Amino acid sequence: RNMLRLHSQALSISATVGDHIKKISNPHPDDQSWMIFCNMVDFIHHNYDNNISLKNIAEVCSVSKSQYCKLFKKYVRQPPSVYLNAYRILKGCEMLQETNRSICEIALACGFQTASYFSYVFRITKGENPQEYRRRIKNESKHETELSGMDR
Repeated sequence: RNMLRLHSQALSISATVGDHIKKISNPHPDDQSWMIFCNMVDFIHHNYDNNISLKNIAEVCSVSKSQYCKLFKKYVRQPPSVYLNAYRILKGCEMLQETNRSICEIALACGFQTASYFSYVFRITKGENPQEYRRRIKNESKHETELSGMDR
């Protein structure tokens, strides 16, 4: 069930990113700006758990901070900081579902400097705080288990 839920969330994220990626009239695999953008996203996905900044990402991809921001607006129509926080929250959701780690441990593991900021961003993004999310997911999972037991 957890794998199915994770797969569903991954598809949801892919669809969300796909919805935001601007249609390119004639995309080429060698389009320099697209390749730079993909490298930046890859860097975020592999380093979200660290204290990374726009400057770090821009330096890794050999672009200026302003070019970095322009590429994010071009391809996902949102600032890179919003994308980074959304990805961190996604990873936080996975940890809330799959582990019993404390909110503080999860916040730090997702790259947030404090549990309070993680909770603040989580609440804005998901409409509930991390504790409520964890409780709801566990209750839904328990309910699914009970229902599947009734089918036998």
